[in-house]
Amino acid sequence: MKKLAALLLLLVSLPLFAASVEINNMRIWSAPDHVRLVFDTSRPVDHSLFSLTHPDRLVIDIADARYKGRLPVPKDGNPVIQRLRSAARKNGDLRVVLDLKGRVRPKSFVLKPNRSTAIGWWWISIPGSPVAVR
Repeated sequence: MKKLAALLLLLVSLPLFAASVEINNMRIWSAPDHVRLVFDTSRPVDHSLFSLTHPDRLVIDIADARYKGRLPVPKDGNPVIQRLRSAARKNGDLRVVLDLKGRVRPKSFVLKPNRSTAIGWWWISIPGSPVAVR
């Protein structure tokens, strides 16, 4: 009987483990030497990052993720990002595309939860500094 109850509990809880990542917020943070796009997520995420040219774009694919909020709008003086757009992909991933003002050398990293804020748990931060195009 205990084994049956444990099996039923496991089956009922499987959808909770398979739930997609919720992106609670996206924001652009600008500093004198770089710009960051930060994603507040409900749990750790798998992501990939690649650049495209003609025109210059940065593409971020976040595995099994959902975002229902509004995309941040870059300020007029943003030295790197012209605009953002996003779409859900057929495989359940979220794709975020940054239209850029020039080439960048992007880096991405995932930070552990900041327990002092209620904003979010996991962040992906993508700094990029403009690269001179020759």
